[in-house]
Amino acid sequence: TFTLGYQDGAAVRGLIEKDAAPHIKVRSDIKMEAGQKTSLVWGVIPGMSDEKIIVNAHRDGYYAAADDNGTGMATALGLAEYYARIPREQRPRTIVIVGNPGHHNTAVGSQWMVAHKDTFFAKTALIINSEHTAQVAVDLYGYKLVATNMPGNFDWFVHGSEKFQHLVTADWDRFGVSRYREPTERANGDMGSFAGFGPSFQLIQATPFYHSDKDTVETIPPSGLASVTRSYARIIDDVNKLSRADLTQ
Repeated sequence: TFTLGYQDGAAVRGLIEKDAAPHIKVRSDIKMEAGQKTSLVWGVIPGMSDEKIIVNAHRDGYYAAADDNGTGMATALGLAEYYARIPREQRPRTIVIVGNPGHHNTAVGSQWMVAHKDTFFAKTALIINSEHTAQVAVDLYGYKLVATNMPGNFDWFVHGSEKFQHLVTADWDRFGVSRYREPTERANGDMGSFAGFGPSFQLIQATPFYHSDKDTVETIPPSGLASVTRSYARIIDDVNKLSRADLTQ
């Protein structure tokens, strides 16, 4: 698929209305590389128990990929940096930060995680999918897309007990994370393959800059990225006050 601007789209529509049967030719300049390999990369921050909190962030992307998924990687690394500085005695659970090779071509990383779910997700108290965590909101002003200085609204998903769901949404509200009124029924992105393996949540955006050459660092609001990352840290801290039974039942 590809996106047309308003003027080009109107021109094509005009031809269709005149029964002109327009045709569009697309040429992609692609270089194929054979024999390439990829890998899952993860770091472990040991806690006081072998129960785990898993933070997944995919590493691939299109174009400059500032939001998809530079922001998700930044959030995951921010959490890693924060919790690595805390004494182990103050980390009730082990934290695993996963750098996933991604899903834009073939989701080999998530496929491996699912295939090894009995060991990889064993004793998991929380799964966070860190994906598309900050991009500016865009308004349609006349026929022009106008970027704002604030983050766009988030699609969101939470899987777990009612107590867990309330905890997550309350912490998002605490940090002013703007999202749609209702959650998505099924997890999308990377989380779609492993959301059911434990209490889990994600925020995710698909703004008009999604998968385009406008997905640059200039479209990432620092305050929005900070708010989401801080809300994730608060959720982790609050989850660590509960048992796995409290999170799932």
